[in-house]
Amino acid sequence: MPLEAANVGHTVEPADAPAATVISTNIYSVLTLGFALIYILVASTTGLVIAGVVPVLLAMRAFGVREPMAPFAGLAAAAAVVIGLVLLAR
Repeated sequence: MPLEAANVGHTVEPADAPAATVISTNIYSVLTLGFALIYILVASTTGLVIAGVVPVLLAMRAFGVREPMAPFAGLAAAAAVVIGLVLLAR
C-alpha cells in the first residue's frame, strides 16, 4: 500500500519524522551503563553482591541490534561482573 493511500491525503515527509537522538539510537547501551553503575555502587557501598546478569543481557541485546555504543556497554557489563566477583571474594 503506498504511503499516500495509508495516510489519506497526508504524505509523510522526512522532515515529519522525529530526529534520532543518541539515547534513542543506543537505548540498550544506555540502560546497560545505568544498570552497571547501579550494580557497582550497590556492591561497593553495601557489600551486597548480586548476580550481574542484567547488564550482561542488556549488553548482548545492544550488540544484537548493532548499536554504535555497544562496545562501551560490553565493557561496562564486564566491569560490573568483575567488580562484583572481586568484592565477593573479599
